[in-house]
Amino acid sequence: ENSPVVKQVPQSNPWPTARWRHTATKINIGGPGLLILGGIGETVLSLEEAWFLDTESLTWQHFSVEPALDGSFPAPRHSHAAALGSGGVLVCGGLDAEEQILGDAWTLHAVFDGCFKLAWRRALSPLPQPRYGHSLHEHLGHFIVVGGIEARYGPAPVCAYGKPLDIQCDAMKDGEPEIFMWHNLASVLLEGTGYLLVIGGGGNCFSFGTHLNQSARLLNLNEIIKAAELAQTSSNLCTQCLGFCWPRSQA
Repeated sequence: ENSPVVKQVPQSNPWPTARWRHTATKINIGGPGLLILGGIGETVLSLEEAWFLDTESLTWQHFSVEPALDGSFPAPRHSHAAALGSGGVLVCGGLDAEEQILGDAWTLHAVFDGCFKLAWRRALSPLPQPRYGHSLHEHLGHFIVVGGIEARYGPAPVCAYGKPLDIQCDAMKDGEPEIFMWHNLASVLLEGTGYLLVIGGGGNCFSFGTHLNQSARLLNLNEIIKAAELAQTSSNLCTQCLGFCWPRSQA
């Protein structure tokens, strides 16, 4: 039988510190690869460095990242989200070394000063509320955050410009609207369709036990962006929401 085979990547020098709950973002730096940021090793790992895996040669390159113009760096973090846009890699949210929930947003961009460097820039617009365990996607000039966990919980699965969006879903189970928890999930942007596929998710509660999502969801990102533009005229701010959308110009 022709069974899939998983091959181990030969370990080379340099090699990043073992970690989990980091981000891996597809990017081209002299060739296609993955940019690894943050996570947990023996400690919560700093964002003063980045690792790039060349996916053709399967070799690693280490970058010491330059601070923002005011000399600041984003706090070390894990359980954050990252996505590539035209201005660089946007990183937002997560948990810091004290397990405090973060709500800031930063862009890691290229600097050409005699040689290639990476540097941080603080985004103009942070998350409406701190969150972790979310996902981040870029679509049609907007970054869209979906899911995650906040200190307090609100009903809107997606929020645009700090305002809630009413997402309709007719999924039923045993005659009742199906419960869908918007965290601990995986989401994939279906290229060329404008849809985001959300799979899995769920959580534990000391009072109600464990709930696992039994179905998947498709989010129409084109409709979300349109609603985001209309939401700018609303005065009803959402301070507790599970998703957020903002244009790249604010990142």
